Amino acid sequence: MVVSMLCNSMIMFLACITPEWPVRKPPKPKSPAKGKKPKLSKADKEKLKKEEAERKSKEEEEARLKSEQEEKERLEREHLENEERARIEAKEKERHAAEVTELSSILQGNATALQNLQEERRANAKWDRYVLCNGSPDPTVPSEINTYINLWKEDKDRNDIDCVLKESKLTLSLIEEVVQHMKSLAGDQLPDTTEKYLKETIADLEALLIQKMDQASLLLLKVRLY
Repeated sequence: MVVSMLCNSMIMFLACITPEWPVRKPPKPKSPAKGKKPKLSKADKEKLKKEEAERKSKEEEEARLKSEQEEKERLEREHLENEERARIEAKEKERHAAEVTELSSILQGNATALQNLQEERRANAKWDRYVLCNGSPDPTVPSEINTYINLWKEDKDRNDIDCVLKESKLTLSLIEEVVQHMKSLAGDQLPDTTEKYLKETIADLEALLIQKMDQASLLLLKVRLY
């Protein structure tokens, strides 16, 4: 019994102090070196070369077809834009022609109305001159207005203020008559001589009126001083 226990103790002791031997594992197969490709055969190289050429040819064909399609779309778009532009221009020309025709009609109507108005004014002026019958000169007739101006300018007996004021009313009415006569002829192509004569007539009548008023004022001043 004792011997058996001693044997067991010895076995356990030896088991504790004896090192554990490592278990040997089978060697791993060697893998090829990283970055290195397996060497291709001549047939494989030819096959890859052919595949690359086919891929490149396919890409070029796709690019060509895409370019042709884009060009076709561009031409179609440009064609549509040109058609739209032409349609707009034609419509604009049509509208402009209609506006020009309408404006021309309005201008023609205005010109006709203005001409009728001027003729009516001239007819009324002639009628007013006819029914006036007061012996006053016609300022549109050079001989009559020149005679009137010269006679009043040379008249030394009627320079008092009453006579001058009375005569001034006639002079002012003659000036107004000339002005209205020029307005009635505004739309006509007046000869330069006619327009010049009418303007000179107004200037001569105004100058005569000022001269007579100055003479009347001076005479009135002398009478009151003496």
